[in-house]
Amino acid sequence: VDITNGTTFFQFQASQRYVSVGIYASPSIAVEPSASFSVVSGGGSSVAVVQLGASLPIYTKPTWGHSGLFFAPGFGVSIVSAAASGTGNSAAQLGLGFETGTKIKVSDQVSLRFSGALAYSFATSQVSDAPTLGTQLGLAVVFKTLSL
Repeated sequence: VDITNGTTFFQFQASQRYVSVGIYASPSIAVEPSASFSVVSGGGSSVAVVQLGASLPIYTKPTWGHSGLFFAPGFGVSIVSAAASGTGNSAAQLGLGFETGTKIKVSDQVSLRFSGALAYSFATSQVSDAPTLGTQLGLAVVFKTLSL
């Protein structure tokens, strides 16, 4: 993120939070829209990031996403707004990614989710391209399963 005068801002987050919802088309395939929001500020500067995306998890076993290995292609948009010393700038960036991981069933409604992802955000006139490699650890909670 270019804040002012060519200064580059880099951020490492060990506790990034996002929310996603799995909508299952079958016991092995889901559509997962997701969203996250973060703000970093200090010393008269601030950066706000909104991320919206969707992925298509495909499970190797038909468990309605409760457990097992999965592969998930996805896409998203990041909207960044930065302000420093009374000036501000914002930019949007599109990206594509691929995630693979596993879910381990902890109880009837809760699974532990561990995954790794590779993503690529495309360059724009305001933002450089950005390859990203990451891991995630989280909980998946099933609120309701509908039978058709």
